[in-house]
Order: sequence, then C-alpha cells, then structure tokens
Amino acid sequence: MNPKVSLLILFVAVYFSKQLNAKEKVDSIYDEKMEHYQTFGSIPVPLPFEKLGKIGNDFKSYNLWALKGINGDKENSREFISILKELIFIKQLKNETSKHGFFNLIYDVDLIFPFGQTDSSLKLKIVEHQEKDGILDSFKISLAEDSIVIKQFDLSIKLRESKDKQSFIDFSITFKLRKIFDMFFSLTKYRYNVEWRILTGISNLKDYSLSMSSHEEVKEPQEEKQ
Repeated sequence: MNPKVSLLILFVAVYFSKQLNAKEKVDSIYDEKMEHYQTFGSIPVPLPFEKLGKIGNDFKSYNLWALKGINGDKENSREFISILKELIFIKQLKNETSKHGFFNLIYDVDLIFPFGQTDSSLKLKIVEHQEKDGILDSFKISLAEDSIVIKQFDLSIKLRESKDKQSFIDFSITFKLRKIFDMFFSLTKYRYNVEWRILTGISNLKDYSLSMSSHEEVKEPQEEKQ
C-alpha cells in the first residue's frame, strides 16, 4: 500500500476515534436487588474548567436554563408521566436546614385520580457542594422531603478538566419509586422520563455556558474600543 495512503487512513482513524471519545456517554441499569435505577454519564464541554465551573456554581441562575426543552415538544410531552414547570433555588426551608440550599421543582403528574397532581412541589436538598473561589467542583442533590411517588432521588454532578483545557460534566443518578408505582415502571420508561431529562438538563448547562462565554468574548473587544 502507498505510504501516503497508509498515513491518510491512520489520520482518519485517529480523528474519528477522538470524535467518538468526545461524544456524550450515558448508561442506565435497573438493580433488581436494590429495586432502583442507576445512570452514569459524561458530557464533554469545549470550555475551560474555570468558565464552566463559574456558571455551574451560580445556583440562582439555574431557572434560566435547567428546564429548557425538558418536556420535549407537544407530541412527545404526551408520553411523559410528569411535566416539569419551574426550578427555583431556595437558601433555606422552614422545617429543613442546609448550609448549601435547596431546589424547589414545580411539576404536574399526568395520572388518574388520586395520583394525578397539578402544580406540585418537590423539594431537593443540596447535600454536598464543593467549590473554590466561586468555581464549582461538584455537588449532590437528594430528596428533602417525602414524596408520594418517588422514594429516592440522588443526583451527583462533578466537573473535570481534560488535558486539552476543555471540560467534562460527569454525573450519576440513583432513582427509586414507591412500590405501587415501580410495578408499572420499566427501564424504557425510566430512560424516557428520567434519564433523557437529566441528560437534557445537563446539556442545557453546557449550552448555556457556551452561550455566556461567547457573549463575554464579543463584549470584551467592544469594551477595548471604548
């Protein structure tokens, strides 16, 4: 084989290998012994760790991007058991304390009476929060109160820097329903109702961070001219 052709093939193979490694990775399982679902994933972000971490650490701004597109379009939303409507950061609750704060998730449940709900509230407690100089390293949220539907929900997010000065958002989920609901749930429904939506929310962090970074880059030259 022509040496030039061999080099070209090698270059293409290496290039596409890197492209595949840079894609989103996510995998979910159902643990029958523990009777819960688990998801592990990683999303690449073409931004320096410091820029991503600064935006990820601003919990008050999560309502601006976290739920964007999370219910799909009008056609897809018919398949969702719940419709997520608003995510609000709260520093403290009346009957619960946390040095890191809480998220209040407003949602509807599309089920028959008496399980259907409108404008219900799910309180999520930030149980762990690691940051330095306003730059997020990791955090974990869990249920802050009992839920009629969900028995356990833990979401852990960790930001990490890659060798090429880009970043990754690593995440894991543990999700468990009450037995009466678990009987009618499946891994397919979990992937659609939970995994896809968490992945969408984390992808929103990526997109929002890229958008904010591009605005800063445009703004800086303008300020220099002035």
